[in-house]
Amino acid sequence: MPTVSIIVPNYNHAIFLQQRLDSIFNQSFQDFEVILLDDASTDYSLDILKKYAQHPKVSHFIVNEENSGSPFRQWQKGLSLAQGKYVWIAESDDWADLKFLEQLVDVLEKNEQIGLVYAHSLEVDQKGKEVGERWYVKNEKNAAFWKSSFQMNGINFLKQFLAEINVIPNASAVLFRKNVLDLSDMRAFHKRKTGDWWIWSSIALKSDVAFIAKPLNYFRSHAASTRVYRSKQERKLRILEGIELLNFITDQTNISKHRLREISKKLGGRWQKIYLNAKSIDLALFFPPFLQEQRLAYYFGFFAPQKKYYFIPYMLLLPMRLLYLNLKK
Repeated sequence: MPTVSIIVPNYNHAIFLQQRLDSIFNQSFQDFEVILLDDASTDYSLDILKKYAQHPKVSHFIVNEENSGSPFRQWQKGLSLAQGKYVWIAESDDWADLKFLEQLVDVLEKNEQIGLVYAHSLEVDQKGKEVGERWYVKNEKNAAFWKSSFQMNGINFLKQFLAEINVIPNASAVLFRKNVLDLSDMRAFHKRKTGDWWIWSSIALKSDVAFIAKPLNYFRSHAASTRVYRSKQERKLRILEGIELLNFITDQTNISKHRLREISKKLGGRWQKIYLNAKSIDLALFFPPFLQEQRLAYYFGFFAPQKKYYFIPYMLLLPMRLLYLNLKK
Protein backbone atom coordinates (compact mmCIF):
# COMPACT_ATOMS: atom_id res chain seq x y z
CA MET A 1 0.00 0.00 0.00
CA PRO A 2 1.36 3.44 -0.87
CA THR A 3 1.98 5.99 1.88
CA VAL A 4 0.39 8.82 -0.11
CA SER A 5 -2.47 8.91 -2.59
CA ILE A 6 -2.18 11.88 -4.96
CA ILE A 7 -5.47 12.88 -6.58
CA VAL A 8 -5.18 15.07 -9.69
CA PRO A 9 -8.64 16.40 -10.68
CA ASN A 10 -8.40 18.15 -14.04
CA TYR A 11 -10.75 20.20 -16.17
CA ASN A 12 -9.43 22.17 -19.15
CA HIS A 13 -5.99 22.81 -17.66
CA ALA A 14 -4.00 21.37 -20.54
CA ILE A 15 -1.57 24.30 -20.64
CA PHE A 16 -0.61 23.69 -16.98
CA LEU A 17 -0.72 19.89 -16.81
CA GLN A 18 2.82 18.99 -17.76
CA GLN A 19 4.34 21.29 -15.14
CA ARG A 20 1.89 19.97 -12.55
CA LEU A 21 2.52 16.28 -13.31
CA ASP A 22 6.29 16.65 -13.55
CA SER A 23 6.29 18.29 -10.12
CA ILE A 24 4.46 15.21 -8.80
CA PHE A 25 6.40 12.39 -10.43
CA ASN A 26 9.76 14.00 -9.60
CA GLN A 27 9.10 14.41 -5.87
CA SER A 28 11.99 13.44 -3.60
CA PHE A 29 9.54 11.28 -1.63
CA GLN A 30 8.45 8.46 -3.94
CA ASP A 31 6.11 6.17 -1.98
CA PHE A 32 2.86 7.25 -3.63
CA GLU A 33 0.13 6.41 -6.10
CA VAL A 34 -1.37 8.88 -8.57
CA ILE A 35 -5.08 9.02 -9.42
CA LEU A 36 -5.70 10.96 -12.63
CA LEU A 37 -9.25 12.28 -13.08
CA ASP A 38 -10.54 14.30 -16.02
CA ASP A 39 -13.95 15.97 -15.82
CA ALA A 40 -14.83 15.87 -19.56
CA SER A 41 -12.26 18.45 -20.65
CA THR A 42 -12.83 20.13 -24.00
CA ASP A 43 -9.21 21.23 -24.56
CA TYR A 44 -6.23 18.95 -25.27
CA SER A 45 -5.92 17.73 -21.65
CA LEU A 46 -6.45 14.09 -22.63
CA ASP A 47 -3.51 14.17 -25.01
CA ILE A 48 -1.26 15.06 -22.10
CA LEU A 49 -2.88 12.80 -19.52
CA LYS A 50 -2.59 9.79 -21.81
CA LYS A 51 1.17 10.29 -21.94
CA TYR A 52 1.32 9.82 -18.18
CA ALA A 53 -1.43 7.20 -17.83
CA GLN A 54 0.98 4.27 -18.22
CA HIS A 55 3.41 5.56 -15.61
CA PRO A 56 3.94 2.86 -12.96
CA LYS A 57 2.84 5.27 -10.21
CA VAL A 58 -0.58 5.82 -11.83
CA SER A 59 -3.14 3.51 -10.23
CA HIS A 60 -6.25 5.01 -11.92
CA PHE A 61 -6.97 7.12 -14.99
CA ILE A 62 -10.66 8.00 -15.27
CA VAL A 63 -12.29 10.31 -17.80
CA ASN A 64 -15.87 11.48 -17.28
CA GLU A 65 -18.17 11.40 -20.29
CA GLU A 66 -20.04 14.41 -18.90
CA ASN A 67 -18.82 17.21 -16.69
CA SER A 68 -19.74 16.62 -13.03
CA GLY A 69 -20.52 20.28 -12.39
CA SER A 70 -18.34 20.53 -9.28
CA PRO A 71 -14.67 19.87 -8.54
CA PHE A 72 -15.64 18.43 -5.17
CA ARG A 73 -17.46 15.51 -6.80
CA GLN A 74 -14.14 14.67 -8.42
CA TRP A 75 -12.48 14.88 -5.01
CA GLN A 76 -15.06 12.44 -3.69
CA LYS A 77 -14.34 10.01 -6.51
CA GLY A 78 -10.61 10.23 -5.92
CA LEU A 79 -10.96 9.71 -2.17
CA SER A 80 -13.08 6.60 -2.74
CA LEU A 81 -10.23 5.14 -4.84
CA ALA A 82 -7.33 6.25 -2.63
CA GLN A 83 -5.35 3.50 -0.91
CA GLY A 84 -2.77 5.67 0.83
CA LYS A 85 -2.45 6.60 4.48
CA TYR A 86 -2.26 10.26 3.49
CA VAL A 87 -3.99 12.21 0.71
CA TRP A 88 -2.73 15.07 -1.45
CA ILE A 89 -5.29 16.72 -3.73
CA ALA A 90 -2.92 18.22 -6.29
CA GLU A 91 -5.03 20.63 -8.30
CA SER A 92 -4.15 20.53 -11.96
CA ASP A 93 -3.25 24.19 -12.46
CA ASP A 94 -0.77 24.44 -9.57
CA TRP A 95 2.65 22.91 -9.01
CA ALA A 96 4.86 21.96 -6.07
CA ASP A 97 8.41 22.19 -4.86
CA LEU A 98 10.10 18.80 -5.29
CA LYS A 99 10.55 18.56 -1.49
CA PHE A 100 6.82 19.12 -0.83
CA LEU A 101 5.87 15.53 0.04
CA GLU A 102 9.10 14.80 1.87
CA GLN A 103 8.57 17.66 4.29
CA LEU A 104 4.81 17.30 4.82
CA VAL A 105 4.91 13.52 5.21
CA ASP A 106 7.63 13.96 7.84
CA VAL A 107 5.32 16.18 9.93
CA LEU A 108 2.48 13.64 9.89
CA GLU A 109 4.79 10.67 10.52
CA LYS A 110 6.28 12.31 13.61
CA ASN A 111 3.00 13.33 15.27
CA GLU A 112 -0.17 11.21 15.21
CA GLN A 113 -2.19 14.07 16.67
CA ILE A 114 -1.83 16.10 13.47
CA GLY A 115 -4.52 15.28 10.93
CA LEU A 116 -3.74 18.01 8.41
CA VAL A 117 -0.57 19.86 7.50
CA TYR A 118 -0.25 22.57 4.87
CA ALA A 119 2.61 24.54 3.41
CA HIS A 120 2.98 28.20 2.67
CA SER A 121 1.98 29.11 -0.90
CA LEU A 122 3.40 31.58 -3.36
CA GLU A 123 0.85 33.00 -5.78
CA VAL A 124 1.77 32.89 -9.45
CA ASP A 125 0.05 34.14 -12.59
CA GLN A 126 -0.97 32.20 -15.69
CA LYS A 127 2.60 32.25 -17.01
CA GLY A 128 4.06 31.09 -13.72
CA LYS A 129 5.45 34.46 -12.63
CA GLU A 130 5.37 35.07 -8.89
CA VAL A 131 2.92 37.81 -7.94
CA GLY A 132 3.26 37.63 -4.16
CA GLU A 133 2.45 35.68 -1.05
CA ARG A 134 -1.00 34.29 -0.47
CA TRP A 135 -3.48 36.78 1.10
CA TYR A 136 -3.64 35.25 4.57
CA VAL A 137 -0.10 36.49 5.13
CA LYS A 138 -0.62 39.97 3.66
CA ASN A 139 -4.01 41.05 5.00
CA GLU A 140 -5.12 38.85 7.88
CA LYS A 141 -4.97 40.69 11.22
CA ASN A 142 -2.99 37.74 12.60
CA ALA A 143 -0.53 37.90 9.67
CA ALA A 144 2.50 37.31 11.89
CA PHE A 145 1.00 33.96 12.85
CA TRP A 146 1.95 32.53 9.44
CA LYS A 147 5.51 33.84 9.48
CA SER A 148 6.68 30.70 11.27
CA SER A 149 5.67 27.04 11.31
CA PHE A 150 3.17 25.94 13.93
CA GLN A 151 1.01 23.13 15.30
CA MET A 152 -2.38 24.12 16.73
CA ASN A 153 -5.27 22.36 18.39
CA GLY A 154 -7.88 21.82 15.68
CA ILE A 155 -10.83 23.19 17.67
CA ASN A 156 -8.91 26.36 18.45
CA PHE A 157 -7.92 26.67 14.78
CA LEU A 158 -11.61 26.43 13.88
CA LYS A 159 -12.69 29.09 16.35
CA GLN A 160 -9.89 31.51 15.60
CA PHE A 161 -9.72 31.15 11.83
CA LEU A 162 -11.86 28.67 9.89
CA ALA A 163 -15.15 29.76 11.45
CA GLU A 164 -14.59 33.17 9.85
CA ILE A 165 -12.72 32.53 6.62
CA ASN A 166 -10.87 29.77 4.80
CA VAL A 167 -7.22 30.34 5.71
CA ILE A 168 -6.25 27.19 3.79
CA PRO A 169 -6.97 28.73 0.40
CA ASN A 170 -5.37 26.08 -1.81
CA ALA A 171 -5.90 22.32 -1.58
CA SER A 172 -2.61 21.77 -3.42
CA ALA A 173 -0.80 22.99 -0.28
CA VAL A 174 -2.40 20.35 1.98
CA LEU A 175 -1.60 16.79 3.04
CA PHE A 176 -4.08 15.06 5.35
CA ARG A 177 -4.74 11.69 6.98
CA LYS A 178 -7.40 9.81 5.11
CA ASN A 179 -8.73 8.14 8.27
CA VAL A 180 -9.76 11.44 9.91
CA LEU A 181 -12.18 12.24 7.09
CA ASP A 182 -15.66 10.74 7.26
CA LEU A 183 -16.40 9.87 3.63
CA SER A 184 -20.00 9.01 4.50
CA ASP A 185 -20.62 12.70 5.30
CA MET A 186 -21.60 14.01 1.87
CA ARG A 187 -22.07 17.69 2.75
CA ALA A 188 -18.65 18.82 1.54
CA PHE A 189 -18.97 17.05 -1.79
CA HIS A 190 -22.37 18.59 -2.53
CA LYS A 191 -21.07 22.15 -2.15
CA ARG A 192 -20.33 24.29 -5.21
CA LYS A 193 -17.96 26.80 -3.64
CA THR A 194 -16.86 25.68 -0.18
CA GLY A 195 -16.27 21.92 -0.28
CA ASP A 196 -12.60 22.35 0.62
CA TRP A 197 -13.46 24.63 3.57
CA TRP A 198 -15.91 21.99 4.85
CA ILE A 199 -13.28 19.24 4.60
CA TRP A 200 -10.61 21.23 6.45
CA SER A 201 -13.15 22.10 9.17
CA SER A 202 -14.25 18.47 9.54
CA ILE A 203 -10.64 17.37 9.96
CA ALA A 204 -9.89 20.18 12.45
CA LEU A 205 -12.76 18.94 14.65
CA LYS A 206 -10.90 15.66 15.11
CA SER A 207 -7.20 16.52 15.08
CA ASP A 208 -4.51 19.15 15.27
CA VAL A 209 -3.55 21.33 12.31
CA ALA A 210 0.05 22.14 11.35
CA PHE A 211 1.59 24.72 9.04
CA ILE A 212 5.01 24.79 7.36
CA ALA A 213 6.15 28.34 6.71
CA LYS A 214 8.36 27.36 3.76
CA PRO A 215 6.90 28.18 0.31
CA LEU A 216 6.53 24.64 -1.05
CA ASN A 217 3.39 25.22 -3.13
CA TYR A 218 2.79 27.43 -6.17
CA PHE A 219 -0.82 28.57 -6.30
CA ARG A 220 -1.81 29.74 -9.77
CA SER A 221 -4.34 32.53 -10.25
CA HIS A 222 -5.89 32.86 -13.70
CA ALA A 223 -9.19 33.76 -15.32
CA ALA A 224 -10.33 30.16 -15.86
CA SER A 225 -9.76 29.07 -12.26
CA THR A 226 -12.70 27.59 -10.34
CA ARG A 227 -11.69 29.97 -7.53
CA VAL A 228 -12.65 33.01 -9.61
CA TYR A 229 -16.22 34.17 -8.91
CA ARG A 230 -17.56 35.67 -12.11
CA SER A 231 -20.95 36.86 -10.91
CA LYS A 232 -22.85 38.30 -7.98
CA GLN A 233 -24.72 35.00 -7.68
CA GLU A 234 -21.48 33.04 -7.28
CA ARG A 235 -20.25 35.38 -4.53
CA LYS A 236 -23.64 35.20 -2.85
CA LEU A 237 -23.57 31.39 -2.98
CA ARG A 238 -20.14 31.29 -1.34
CA ILE A 239 -21.37 33.46 1.53
CA LEU A 240 -24.50 31.34 2.03
CA GLU A 241 -22.46 28.13 2.01
CA GLY A 242 -20.11 29.79 4.50
CA ILE A 243 -23.07 30.55 6.75
CA GLU A 244 -24.13 26.91 6.61
CA LEU A 245 -20.60 25.90 7.59
CA LEU A 246 -20.62 28.40 10.46
CA ASN A 247 -23.85 26.81 11.69
CA PHE A 248 -22.10 23.43 11.61
CA ILE A 249 -19.04 24.73 13.48
CA THR A 250 -21.25 26.47 16.05
CA ASP A 251 -23.11 23.20 16.69
CA GLN A 252 -19.85 21.27 17.11
CA THR A 253 -17.90 23.73 19.28
CA ASN A 254 -18.46 26.12 22.17
CA ILE A 255 -17.56 29.17 20.12
CA SER A 256 -18.21 32.27 22.21
CA LYS A 257 -21.00 34.73 21.55
CA HIS A 258 -18.42 37.50 21.28
CA ARG A 259 -16.50 35.63 18.58
CA LEU A 260 -19.71 34.77 16.75
CA ARG A 261 -20.67 38.43 16.87
CA GLU A 262 -17.29 39.39 15.37
CA ILE A 263 -17.74 36.94 12.51
CA SER A 264 -21.32 38.11 11.98
CA LYS A 265 -20.30 41.69 11.30
CA LYS A 266 -17.76 40.59 8.70
CA LEU A 267 -20.23 38.31 6.95
CA GLY A 268 -22.76 41.11 6.86
CA GLY A 269 -20.16 43.43 5.40
CA ARG A 270 -19.34 40.98 2.60
CA TRP A 271 -23.03 40.55 1.80
CA GLN A 272 -23.61 44.31 1.70
CA LYS A 273 -20.60 44.78 -0.56
CA ILE A 274 -22.09 42.42 -3.13
CA TYR A 275 -25.37 44.29 -3.31
CA LEU A 276 -24.16 47.84 -2.83
CA ASN A 277 -21.74 47.41 -5.72
CA ALA A 278 -24.60 46.27 -7.95
CA LYS A 279 -26.82 48.61 -9.97
CA SER A 280 -29.92 47.44 -8.12
CA ILE A 281 -30.90 45.20 -5.25
CA ASP A 282 -33.13 42.22 -5.78
CA LEU A 283 -34.88 42.13 -2.40
CA ALA A 284 -36.43 38.75 -3.13
CA LEU A 285 -32.99 37.20 -2.91
CA PHE A 286 -32.73 38.03 0.79
CA PHE A 287 -35.66 36.22 2.24
CA PRO A 288 -35.75 32.48 1.42
CA PRO A 289 -32.43 31.55 3.07
CA PHE A 290 -32.89 33.86 6.03
CA LEU A 291 -36.32 32.68 7.06
CA GLN A 292 -35.08 29.11 7.41
CA GLU A 293 -33.27 29.61 10.68
CA GLN A 294 -33.49 32.08 13.52
CA ARG A 295 -29.78 31.96 14.19
CA LEU A 296 -28.95 33.63 10.86
CA ALA A 297 -29.89 36.92 12.52
CA TYR A 298 -26.47 36.77 14.15
CA TYR A 299 -24.65 36.69 10.86
CA PHE A 300 -25.80 40.02 9.55
CA GLY A 301 -25.04 42.25 12.50
CA PHE A 302 -28.15 41.76 14.64
CA PHE A 303 -28.52 40.40 18.14
CA ALA A 304 -30.12 36.98 17.97
CA PRO A 305 -33.59 37.33 19.45
CA GLN A 306 -34.66 34.86 22.10
CA LYS A 307 -38.16 34.35 20.70
CA LYS A 308 -38.82 33.31 17.13
CA TYR A 309 -41.59 35.83 16.51
CA TYR A 310 -38.99 38.63 16.99
CA PHE A 311 -36.96 37.22 14.13
CA ILE A 312 -38.90 38.47 11.08
CA PRO A 313 -38.84 42.17 12.10
CA TYR A 314 -35.08 41.94 12.55
CA MET A 315 -34.63 40.46 9.10
CA LEU A 316 -36.96 42.98 7.47
CA LEU A 317 -34.56 45.72 8.53
CA LEU A 318 -31.68 44.36 6.48
CA PRO A 319 -33.01 44.74 2.92
CA MET A 320 -34.54 48.10 3.86
CA ARG A 321 -31.17 49.28 5.12
CA LEU A 322 -29.38 48.06 2.02
CA LEU A 323 -31.92 49.69 -0.27
CA TYR A 324 -31.50 52.98 1.57
CA LEU A 325 -27.69 52.83 1.33
CA ASN A 326 -27.84 51.89 -2.34
CA LEU A 327 -30.15 54.82 -3.20
CA LYS A 328 -28.06 57.18 -1.10
CA LYS A 329 -24.90 56.51 -3.14
